[in-house]
Amino acid sequence: MKASVLAYGDYTCPGDWCSYDDGGTFHKVYYVRGGDVVYHDADGEIRLIKNHLYIFPMYRKYHITHNPQDPFQVLWMHLDCYHPITFKVVDVPIAAGSIEEKILCVLSAAMEERGKLLSPLSEALLDALEDSLPESAAADERINRLLAMINQDTFISNEELAKSVSYTTSYMIRLFRRHMGITPQQYAIHLRINKAKKLLSEGKRVSETAEILRFSDANVFSRDFSRICGYPPSEFKRQRMWGNA
Repeated sequence: MKASVLAYGDYTCPGDWCSYDDGGTFHKVYYVRGGDVVYHDADGEIRLIKNHLYIFPMYRKYHITHNPQDPFQVLWMHLDCYHPITFKVVDVPIAAGSIEEKILCVLSAAMEERGKLLSPLSEALLDALEDSLPESAAADERINRLLAMINQDTFISNEELAKSVSYTTSYMIRLFRRHMGITPQQYAIHLRINKAKKLLSEGKRVSETAEILRFSDANVFSRDFSRICGYPPSEFKRQRMWGNA
């Protein structure tokens, strides 16, 4: 399963830690080492369990809190995936001595070295978890084709996408939304924002990033970034917000 690690860590969270997601463009993956931690969304609460691995959904608003008296100990990653892994919380118990536990141990070591093995190791972990994951949102070949086209050109029109699968534009949009939870154009802008975060994290200026991603100007880029993320790219660049689980 194709995935790229955007940010990562393996530590005990400080007392004032909390994690908010306003419908983000990547999956958060937590392997719980310990602590009193609770996930909250519109459907209720889930108390996270030690030695369980959790994959949290894209495009869903939620927040996660912990008890400072029993702080959260976690190995975490933010994964940029070719298509969503899940639209609900995935909870997988990790057995001692299992292949999943061994991959997590290697991931922890790779995080210390800040090596290039993180993305292939995360893909190996997802492959090992395959039987525990819901059926792919993009199992339909038509959706795979549409995703590939949008990944190749995030400015492609709905009309071009519909023509590629021999559907009317309105039906193609309904089909895409049914499988992915968002429209093709919403997916495209999320892809551009993910790419923007990577470029900004690498030290690119806001204006450079806007030009590379073919926004008409830096103001349009900042507006779209703020609408998706809730804060401007300049704030992201200052605080490196992906440095927090």
